[in-house]
Amino acid sequence: MGKRKENSTNRINEQYIIECDLAYAVCKIGGRWKLLILAKLQHGKLRFGEIKQLITGITDRMLTLQLKELEKQGLVKRIAYAEVPPPSGISID
Repeated sequence: MGKRKENSTNRINEQYIIECDLAYAVCKIGGRWKLLILAKLQHGKLRFGEIKQLITGITDRMLTLQLKELEKQGLVKRIAYAEVPPPSGISID
C-alpha cells in the first residue's frame, strides 16, 4: 500500500475525526461486531469460546480480527496463560 498525500481528502478527514470526540469514538467502535463484543465484555472477562457462543453468527476469523483491532486500539486487554485450561481470557481495559 502506498503513502497518502499530505493534502489528500482521506488525510484531511482523518484529522477532523481525531479532533471530534464523537466521530473519533464511532471510528474506534464502528462496524458490525465491535460494539457487540464490548457489550459482552462489560460484565467481566470472557474466553474466546464464550464470546463466540454469546454472539450469534460471528465466525472465528471475524472474532479474531475484531478482537485484535480492539486490542490494538487499547479498548480491550488480552491475557494469554500457558496453562490448560487458562483461568481467564479477554477483558475491557
